[in-house]
Amino acid sequence: TAFFSYRHADRRAPHAADPRFAGLASDATKSALGGLLHARGAGKQTLGVTVGATFYEMGPAMQLRPGAEQGAVAWMQANLAIPRDAVALDAASVIYTDEAGRRFRLPRGRADYRLEGPLGPERTCREVCTERDLLNAAGTFFELPAENAGGIAKLRPIATHNRRIHDYATWRGMLVMSGIAPETETAAANRHLIR
Repeated sequence: TAFFSYRHADRRAPHAADPRFAGLASDATKSALGGLLHARGAGKQTLGVTVGATFYEMGPAMQLRPGAEQGAVAWMQANLAIPRDAVALDAASVIYTDEAGRRFRLPRGRADYRLEGPLGPERTCREVCTERDLLNAAGTFFELPAENAGGIAKLRPIATHNRRIHDYATWRGMLVMSGIAPETETAAANRHLIR
């Protein structure tokens, strides 16, 4: 099956990224800060962050603190590991493979975009609200509806970011992303970054 999308030329001028995104890692970032994210249920209502063998928790005060829960790191690494083979690249496209083994070609954010960032493989797909996944495919976020709502046939692009977003999750109504550049002047002034 082939799908074609036609459109008029986009006459909008490219503009600089919103300053709220200053500090997210880019391809130029040699070492980034980040880990696995988990919006914790069971009455905890905290955000779990695993960085290597260390577990952190963030509560409503937006303070990231070392967590004391035994087994949290092992649970997150076992249950939230980032799959390595959800997307592939060729010279023209991002190739997304769904759970049924079907392959779909998507546009690349940039021709030189690499699959692995400074923290290794990056999260490709995650449910961010009921029946809606956010698909991060080589620098572009797409809305991916659940299979019973049309699935990949109803895929819609949201934004091309070309950032090295290691993991992302929704927590308390916010989209939280990991994969930030080490301290920079621009990032230090960004109140949306938590280190």
